[in-house]
Amino acid sequence: MNQIIDKGLGALSYFFYPIPGSKFNYYILFLVIAAILTIGGVALKVYIKKTGSKNRSFKKLFHGVPYALFWVVVFLLLNLAARYERFPLIGARFVLYITCLAAIYLVGKNLYVFFKVYPTEKNRFKETPSQKKYTIEKHSHR
Repeated sequence: MNQIIDKGLGALSYFFYPIPGSKFNYYILFLVIAAILTIGGVALKVYIKKTGSKNRSFKKLFHGVPYALFWVVVFLLLNLAARYERFPLIGARFVLYITCLAAIYLVGKNLYVFFKVYPTEKNRFKETPSQKKYTIEKHSHR
């Protein structure tokens, strides 16, 4: 019974140990992921700015995504810097796992919205040019 408890606490201490381990060979991988998320956020922001008035459903659905990606990248880089400098708690594994889960959730949710929700929203709300939106039809009275 004590061995089971020791193994369980060993696994928890591995996950919640406040000082990150000395061996972490994934800095380049996480920096590449941060760069991809940053480039994706900037590209999405430029696309929304460029076609915002023409494609209002896209702007409505995805206007907050670049900011969310920015914050995920900031937390990821903060965690990587803390792991490199061996800061307690900030560089712990569970903080890295939570940040990675947040990034996976954000990307997955927005891919779902793009492929499932956005086509129906675009078809439901046909975009009309602003000049035709408030025109009054003229009828001839004879």
